[in-house]
Amino acid sequence: MTDKLEKFKKFASKSKAAYASLHERIKVDRAFMSGAKQWTSADDNFIDPSRNRITVNVLSNQCHSVSNSYSTFPFTWFTGNADVDREVDQFFNVDSNRFASEEALLDTVSFGLGVLALGTDIDVAGNTVPVIYAVNDLERVLLDPDSTELDGGDMMEGGLVDYRSRDWVRVHMGDEFVPDENKKMIIENATCNELVPIITYYWLEQDGCHVATFVNDREVPMAEGEDVIPIHRIPIFPVWGERTWDENDKQTYCGLVSKAKDVQRIVNYSMVQLMDRLALSPKPQWVGYMESFKGYSKYYKKAGSGVNPIVPAQRLANDGTTILELPKRSDVNIQFTDLQGIMDGTLNMMSSITGVDSKGLANVETEVTATAVLYTSKVFQNNVKHYFSHLRTSFKALGDTVMVMLGHPDIKVEIAQGPESYMEMQTARQELTALMGVVEPNQKGALVNAILRTHPDNEILAQLYVDLNSMQAPTPMEMEMQNVAMQMKQALYDKNMQIQQMSAQLEEYKKQIENTYKDKLFQIKKMELEHQFGIEDKILDAQLQQGADADKAAVDAERDRIKVQSEATSAAIKAESEQMDLDHKAEKYRMDLENKELTNRINMASKIFGGSA
Repeated sequence: MTDKLEKFKKFASKSKAAYASLHERIKVDRAFMSGAKQWTSADDNFIDPSRNRITVNVLSNQCHSVSNSYSTFPFTWFTGNADVDREVDQFFNVDSNRFASEEALLDTVSFGLGVLALGTDIDVAGNTVPVIYAVNDLERVLLDPDSTELDGGDMMEGGLVDYRSRDWVRVHMGDEFVPDENKKMIIENATCNELVPIITYYWLEQDGCHVATFVNDREVPMAEGEDVIPIHRIPIFPVWGERTWDENDKQTYCGLVSKAKDVQRIVNYSMVQLMDRLALSPKPQWVGYMESFKGYSKYYKKAGSGVNPIVPAQRLANDGTTILELPKRSDVNIQFTDLQGIMDGTLNMMSSITGVDSKGLANVETEVTATAVLYTSKVFQNNVKHYFSHLRTSFKALGDTVMVMLGHPDIKVEIAQGPESYMEMQTARQELTALMGVVEPNQKGALVNAILRTHPDNEILAQLYVDLNSMQAPTPMEMEMQNVAMQMKQALYDKNMQIQQMSAQLEEYKKQIENTYKDKLFQIKKMELEHQFGIEDKILDAQLQQGADADKAAVDAERDRIKVQSEATSAAIKAESEQMDLDHKAEKYRMDLENKELTNRINMASKIFGGSA
């Protein structure tokens, strides 16, 4: 046995022992998420095994929802070097490289651990190129139990195990690597008993990462230089989930399945109750004498299965003379509101744990406020942010390592985008849309541009943004004419406002003049009456003292004087009113002329600029 194989066996034993409980818990979570083992013997205490056990796998949908939100806007690498960034684009044009991080994230979100591995492959041109892939079966990866960094950057050893049939080994590697039928495998896997393990073992030395390949216990010879990779870390990148502690107070990591499986059980229990009630709901009960159903029981068993069932009954009792009363139907009323409340509360509870909104499964309300939408988005972002952050850390370390293998050891990558950025864009889009109704018209163009920039993944909207911002800019003269037109429009608006104000003032003046005129007429009439009464008194006195003829001429003269004075006052009031009306008409005519002149200038500027006023 070689030293390398012995070293590997010690490491494998240590790694399996350290992560045994984690692997066992992940196996249970995998079975639970699949829906196959959501019902166990422990549930017999609550739901009898004879009842129809139903599984509504809400939890699986929750995990995939988080993963799908990442696939909409996944991480990518950016260096700022145009040539290198083109290589990055070509690297992610390969499907396996592009989807690897999505698969690792789904494992992380669901079970608490996903693994990305870096290897090599031969492209169509015969060149050796780096490739990344996700290791979905944790029985096929060996992690360094002494590592403490999230991205596994401090691991000193690591291993990947693949399982192949003996025929595959014979065809691809040669007869000498096919183990005997009774040969014991150095790495055992209960699901791969009939397969041969092909092991890739990594360990760090000062000159780089060393690698050895074993087919079970036999080492595969490698050409000189191929056994050392020019990187200074193990090319295995764990993506950890949410940190927690086990019953032994040892730090470990879990995912959404481990956190929310009890809530999933409540959902299943509620659905069993609901199905039991639904099974009873369409079947009516019949009340009557036993003799009435004699010979016709089969009709009553199927009475609830059709719209118009035939339900005959015996009319006479067994004595042949007594007339029986016809059976009466008694419908079963089923209550659902209590179960609906339980389902709604349960899904709300699951949403608070996972951050994924599931209320729509039980709540028929479709109208929600913008505040509720923003709140739900923020809750989702906060509850799953650590999964994305851990993936970002490992993905950046993976990018730096890929740069070394591509021949750019001095270049460090940055994460150019990701789901957090996309969530921020969604929030910004909602807030910008709300501003559309309150900003000034001349500012809406900038607001539309900002909204379009929140859709970088939509090719149609992205092209619209480019088209809107690539239009030919106006010349300085056109800009000046546009400013003049805007100033003229503003001046015209100000003049119209001034005319409206003056019209209102004129109406007020007219009312004041009319009131003054009426008041003066009243005063004159009052004076006439008083004077008339006074004249009549004087005439009466004169008739008594000197005779009627002597004073008649004096009375007529006084009456004529008062009449002339009254007519003069009325004429003065009328002249004053007519003068104010003429002044208003003159001012309005002058302002209309100015208004027409402004309109003509605006039309002239618009024709020159190519638009409309």
